[in-house]
Amino acid sequence: MFHQKTGLLLQSTITALLFCLLLTHCCRGQSQVMSPSQPIVATLGDDIILPSYLEPAYDATTVTVEWARPDLNPRFIYVSRSGHDLEKMKNPSFKGRTSMFIDELKNGNISLKISKVKQADAGRYRCFVPELNEDTFMELVVVSGAVSQPVTTLAGIDGKGGVVLQCDSAGWYPEPEVLWLDAEGNLLSAGPTETLRGPDDLYSVSSRVTVEKKHGNKFTCRVQQNNINQTRDTWIHVPHDFFVVQSCSTSTTVSLAVCMVVSIILFILAVVLFVHMRRQNRTKRREDVQVKSEEEEALMLMKTLEKEKQPESKRVNKEAEVSLLVDEERHQDQLKEEELKQKEQQRKKEAENMIQRLKEKLDMKKNKVENKQSELQRFQEEKKKIQEDLQNLIKDLNTKNTKLKTITEELAKSSWPSFLSSEKQKKKEDEKKIQREIENLSKQLMTKNTEFQNKDEECEEKQVELKQLLDDQQKMEIKLQSEEQKLKKKEYDDIKNQLQLETEERKKAENEVKMLKTDLKELQNEKQKSERKLKTELQEMKEINQNSSASWRSMTAPIILEMLNTWENYIRLRNISSEEINLEGWKLKLKTTTRGPTITKWNHPLIIKAEGSHYVNVDFTAWRTGELQITLITNEGKEYRLQ
Repeated sequence: MFHQKTGLLLQSTITALLFCLLLTHCCRGQSQVMSPSQPIVATLGDDIILPSYLEPAYDATTVTVEWARPDLNPRFIYVSRSGHDLEKMKNPSFKGRTSMFIDELKNGNISLKISKVKQADAGRYRCFVPELNEDTFMELVVVSGAVSQPVTTLAGIDGKGGVVLQCDSAGWYPEPEVLWLDAEGNLLSAGPTETLRGPDDLYSVSSRVTVEKKHGNKFTCRVQQNNINQTRDTWIHVPHDFFVVQSCSTSTTVSLAVCMVVSIILFILAVVLFVHMRRQNRTKRREDVQVKSEEEEALMLMKTLEKEKQPESKRVNKEAEVSLLVDEERHQDQLKEEELKQKEQQRKKEAENMIQRLKEKLDMKKNKVENKQSELQRFQEEKKKIQEDLQNLIKDLNTKNTKLKTITEELAKSSWPSFLSSEKQKKKEDEKKIQREIENLSKQLMTKNTEFQNKDEECEEKQVELKQLLDDQQKMEIKLQSEEQKLKKKEYDDIKNQLQLETEERKKAENEVKMLKTDLKELQNEKQKSERKLKTELQEMKEINQNSSASWRSMTAPIILEMLNTWENYIRLRNISSEEINLEGWKLKLKTTTRGPTITKWNHPLIIKAEGSHYVNVDFTAWRTGELQITLITNEGKEYRLQ
């Protein structure tokens, strides 16, 4: 009896231990690999941590943790097996730069630290625990540490009443975008951004925009990176005088040019007559009047030449516009094709990842079903064995009862002599012994019967669990098929709509290019007509200029005052000669009727190209009263009256 109790106690202890191990295994299977869904932003050259942990917390020193980049070969960045780093499996570019927090592995912290981040480290990382069949993905974005402030400059005037602004910035990573804003913060339409990637993998961007007077005077260039919210702004103020009024039409320009030529001819004749009369008077003002007249005549000549160049400028601008539109159309087509390919690849990759995850979950479910089936089979075998033991006990009990009945009947029927009383006593002892054996067998029978009932109930519970797992498996397979069909249909519809949209945009762009080519042809015809008309007038004007006296030519200034703005504090000088002029060492003299002269000397190189213009900052704060006189003095001491 004591041995039976000891055996039952040992069996109960073993069963409890097995149950605890099974419970631990089940709890471990519920752990998941967690990580943030937002991209991780790292600065170039800094250290960064890719956070990841097991939830609920689990000792990661007993499992394998794999950190990898699927786009690399070899793809492993760091592999920890039982808390040890497998250096041989690591990608060479990450050797010595990746580590894990060994002391934190027991708490489920499986984060990865990358030291001295490089631009090549940007990409998609995967953390995978094979024993748990769990993984997670995260995106690492690498940005440059310091970017340059955008520099905005005045690039020129387009001849249509607008001003061309240019914005440049360098030292960006990843590639930024450039935006133009007016004074009210409205987005302006700009040309395509020019992007250059240097040997250090940093991007330099340049953008141009044409602004008009209706947009205001203050314009902002903004360079930004949306994924990390990094922005740099700079603004520029454009004076009102920079906006040139656009000519109404080519015919008006031609008429105006003819009128100007006739006016110049009449004016020259009047000047010649006036000079002749002044020479006869021999007054001291002869030289000043002659210089002023010659300067005005030169200015008129330059205006006429500019009028002549306007049709040519319009034609060149039109050709450039057509060329830019064609190039932009091609560039946009290439960008859209690349974008479409990237979207298709991204959709395909996401679909494959989702299907792969569903398949992995389905495989896990199948493994659970197989385990449940094996466990159920083991319980059924134990139940069968208990049932056989129960039948053997019943058989032994029946045998003992039969034997006891036989002995009892023999004792009742026998009339034994006194000398055989010892034999009778022995029969009674056998009877008592058999009764005790019957009692023991009855108790064993009851125990086995109870154990059989418990096993039967456990088998029924396992069958219910197995049925539930099979139902879940079937539902998961149906869901997997449905998701695959939805993804295929969605991908097909998206591609179809994108192709239709691309076709419509291409047709629209082709029509615009066609119209621009027609306008360009008309402008070329008008240009040829205007050139023929102006050629004759310019030839006549040239003959008149050649007949002017040598002294008049010698007094003509090579530099003229093209624009004066006393409120914005600047002047614009124009070189009317055929050679570039360096104004270094030249002097600018200002004088009014109420104030004595002030002379400013240029001590730095100031080069004006042939037939070119240059803006010069001049403080006119103290010169806004009285008649202003502006004189330019050369290195040789020659003076040219500009105003």
